[in-house]
This record gives sequence, structure tokens and C-alpha cells, in this order.
Amino acid sequence: MANSDELFTKLQRKLFDDWRDTHLQPDGSYKSKLYKITDEDFIKRLENEKLCEYQIQEDGTVKADIVKLQYEDQPKDISEKNKDVDKLLLELCLKR
Repeated sequence: MANSDELFTKLQRKLFDDWRDTHLQPDGSYKSKLYKITDEDFIKRLENEKLCEYQIQEDGTVKADIVKLQYEDQPKDISEKNKDVDKLLLELCLKR
């Protein structure tokens, strides 16, 4: 039987995939949407591995098209923000 951490990770993966699906276009591609990224390790990976499209703004801010990433590849800052929201959703569901 899966433990609570494994179940929560499955929930997070499902919610991420459902969110990605909202950007899916009829031709099977994903609509681009850039998000501000602050995760330095992810930014280095962007430069080295070309994980997804990204832009460096004039002020040095990095924006990346995370819609095209898999759950495991998302930046930590986005992952942590999503984790907080996912926990809240789960708590609300369990209260009902």
C-alpha cells in the first residue's frame, strides 16, 4: 500500500498534467506560456540542457515555458508554490 507522501505526489502529478492539458491545442502541441523562474539550478539546466523555451528579460528575470515540461522537470520555485496549493486543495476536499 502506498504511503501518504506517495499518494500526495500522485495527486500533484495528476493536477500538473490536468493543468498542462488546459494548454493543449487541437494539433497536439501546447500553447506557450512563460512563467517567472527563480530556481538557479533550473536556470542552469535551461542553459545546458535546453529543457524548454525561455527568455531572459532586460532586468535579468528569467521566464520559461514550463507548460511543455514533465512534472519531474518543473523548477523548484514553481513546484513549491504548486505544492502549497495542492495541500490546500487536499485539505478542503478532506473536510467535506
